[in-house]
Amino acid sequence: MFSKKVCVFVFYEILIYNKIKKDHIEHLWKALRILAWHKLYTKMSKCKFLCREVEYLDHIISREWLKIDPKNVKAIVRWPIPNKIKSLRGFLGSIGYYTRFIKRYE
Repeated sequence: MFSKKVCVFVFYEILIYNKIKKDHIEHLWKALRILAWHKLYTKMSKCKFLCREVEYLDHIISREWLKIDPKNVKAIVRWPIPNKIKSLRGFLGSIGYYTRFIKRYE
């Protein structure tokens, strides 16, 4: 079964990922057959196939790594300096998730 290799979000985003090209093509065909079986279709102009990396949910995903989209880094860098405790808490809450991507962050 290929369900461990396919992610479907809100039923309009489908990601298929594999390390081996042959497996990727096989899973892609399975997914397309299932969609066709249920009379669900997509615009080819909105599809990307055999990509080395993809932008998804504010991240860049590749076979080797997961990183933050550079647009988000710019937004964090340009964030105004907090001048009150409430705004500092808001800033720290907003960037808390991204600390996992900072080397030696403690």
